[in-house]
Amino acid sequence: MRSVTININQTCPLKCRHCSLGFSDGDHSRGTALSPARLTEMIEAIDTASYQIALFAGGEPTLNADLIAVGAQAAAARGLIPAVVTAPIWARAERTAERLLSSIGPVRLLILSYDKYHLEFLKREDYLRAIRMAKARGFTPVLQVSAASEAEGRAAIEDMAPHLAREMINVMPVVGVGNALLEESLELSPPVNSPGDLEAIKRSCVAGNAFIDESGDLHGCCWASSVEDSPISIKGPVGDLARRFGALEGNEAFVRMVGGGFIDTLDEAQKARLAELARDRRFATECDLCLLAMSDTASGIFAAEAPVDA
Repeated sequence: MRSVTININQTCPLKCRHCSLGFSDGDHSRGTALSPARLTEMIEAIDTASYQIALFAGGEPTLNADLIAVGAQAAAARGLIPAVVTAPIWARAERTAERLLSSIGPVRLLILSYDKYHLEFLKREDYLRAIRMAKARGFTPVLQVSAASEAEGRAAIEDMAPHLAREMINVMPVVGVGNALLEESLELSPPVNSPGDLEAIKRSCVAGNAFIDESGDLHGCCWASSVEDSPISIKGPVGDLARRFGALEGNEAFVRMVGGGFIDTLDEAQKARLAELARDRRFATECDLCLLAMSDTASGIFAAEAPVDA
């Protein structure tokens, strides 16, 4: 299933070392949360023929539980599965967990961000409480693990296997955006010196899971929003979102990546140009490499794609 993520706020009390939004001691909030009307307008524009899940994120979305409820109602009315991705700051006690779980409307998919970074601020017991109480109230809890290495991912799976089925634990590599640019524990590929070296880079493409930013711009994945004029992003006002969903599904690069990722869908000439662009550099994931290619329009790797304001 494919999802559309909407960041309902840009506020978080944590400052995780891998945070893509770069929250820190002096920066816990940027602007205000979306209005209920704007959030509803975004949801009503989602292409339900292509997407099945409306995913509410942040910041920390549970700081605006009433807004989650509004979005979840609007999503459910359109036949979308309402989901929330959250660090369970609300599960430090049963009382606060009960309050949150009873206030977010028809949400049924609860995605908990669980990894060494979040565990610097939360306890393992907070996650176990969140899982237990969510299950008891009919939610489907899922763990989303951001891992700096394959060993970290395996350790997280083993740690939580007694509490969740394996298919409910999703491990994804950390991508070098925001605070993660300074993360020194990332497992990197050998240096790229030829097209063949691209094979050693960890596959991680999430294209096809779209992202609507606070301005109403539409991105083919969340990471594309970090690149100015990304070739799989289409800018415009919220009122034009429905049309832009259609344009995105017609974007050649986007469609190709949805079917098979970034590296593995390039032809030999594109791989040669990519290897030259990345020469002598090491990468944690193919997402990092893709962002490099998106940022360097002169490389021609994303040549002849639809204009970003289509």
